[in-house]
Amino acid sequence: MVALRDAYVAAGGECDDWAQTNVVKLAAESGTCGDDMVLSTFANESDRDSTVSTLKELMELIGGVKLLVGPNWIINSDEAPRLQPKLGGTIVDSTKD
Repeated sequence: MVALRDAYVAAGGECDDWAQTNVVKLAAESGTCGDDMVLSTFANESDRDSTVSTLKELMELIGGVKLLVGPNWIINSDEAPRLQPKLGGTIVDSTKD
């Protein structure tokens, strides 16, 4: 989890208020950098994919979600598109078809 947080910061993400909360269902670990950003790591792709699907369904109802999805992690942040060139992964944007 710390490695993902450090990679997020190295890619230009803001994380002055780190709290490892481990509250994301199905995640091996999760934490926040303030109110609008969640980092999660997963033990397997199935758990990661289930979480992506759930987040998309929930957030489509209340205003959209932008995720940066890697092999075993998710960054839930509006900054996801800006971070992708440095972190890799796939952008999942529920506000677009």
